[in-house]
Parts: sequence; C-alpha cells; structure tokens
Amino acid sequence: MGITITALDAERFKRLKAVRLEPTEKGLTIIGGGNGQGKTSALDAIAYALGGAKFKPTEVNKRDEVEPALIRVELSNGLVVERDGPKGSLKVTDATGMKGTQGTLEAFVEYLALDLPKFMEANAKAKAETLLRIIGVGDKLEKLDAEEKDAYDERRTASKIADNAEKAVEGMEQYPDVGEPVSIEDTRAELKAVNDAVAI
Repeated sequence: MGITITALDAERFKRLKAVRLEPTEKGLTIIGGGNGQGKTSALDAIAYALGGAKFKPTEVNKRDEVEPALIRVELSNGLVVERDGPKGSLKVTDATGMKGTQGTLEAFVEYLALDLPKFMEANAKAKAETLLRIIGVGDKLEKLDAEEKDAYDERRTASKIADNAEKAVEGMEQYPDVGEPVSIEDTRAELKAVNDAVAI
C-alpha cells in the first residue's frame, strides 16, 4: 500500500481558523460543509504543505489574522511536514528526528494514495475517477455501468419491437363480420376431437 496522510492540522490558513483531520486508514474520508466553510482550504493546505511553492495560494493567511498560518501533515511513513510563516518555511522530520527538504517530499509524493497536486489540477470527471479508484469501487462501477447500458439497450429494443408489432396490427385490414374470435386452446381441442373421431 502507498503512503497515506494520517493527520492534518491547519491554523489561520485561507478560510480555516483551526482544523484537525484524521483520515480513515482505508477507504475515503469525506470533507463536508456549506459554501465558504473551508472544504477547499483543507485540500489546498495539503497541496501546499506537500507540493511547495507552486501550490502556494495568493492569500495564505486567514483574513483578519495577525499570527501566521501553520500547516502540519503527518504521513503513514512517519514523516511530519510543517509549513508556516508568510514565506511558508518548510520543516520535514521523520520518526527518528532526522530532517528533510522539499526534495525529500518530491521523492515519494507520487506514491501517495492521492497525488493531491495532480488531483487539484484535474477536471471533475478525472477527480471522480480518482476517488472511485482510491476507495476500490472504480472497476465495480464500470461493470455496473456496462450492465445498466446492456439492460437499457435490451429494454429499448423490446420497446421498438412492441411498437412495430402494434403498428403492424393497426395497419392490418379488419373483417368485422367474421364473428367472434376463437382461442388457440379451443381450436386445438376441436382438432383433437376430429382426429380422435377419425382414428375410431
């Protein structure tokens, strides 16, 4: 399994006053909330912390905050990434206290369960496909989509056949003086009776 994010702490960053997220070990963690409550800010915090200067937002600090923004991301490989201050000073340490750099992050960030910088730049369809792949249902949904399409095509074909049959019946010449309709069962019974009489 790839490296995953085990915790995020962000303070005074963009729309966030303070937040702590602890994603589940397996599956998908959903960040909910109304408009303007900081959902995107939480994702931007991760992208900025791990991706560096190219993902630095125009406004790092939360509006009206004097203290600088602080972001801390903990990873499943024991690495702790902290970014703070107006210039986004970076501090990377591992479980033993050894220090690293942005190069340390770039050496493994592509192995994250979610390549967040790439994810943030993707279109809506690509984002949805990535999330479905991460939670392990992408293949199942593709199969269900294919089955749904097959069922729809079958229903559509059956409907066309029924419509054509109905139109064909409506277009047939009618003979109102023929008499009452005779059922197949009655006709079979009469034929059997005749055959039985002949056989005697």
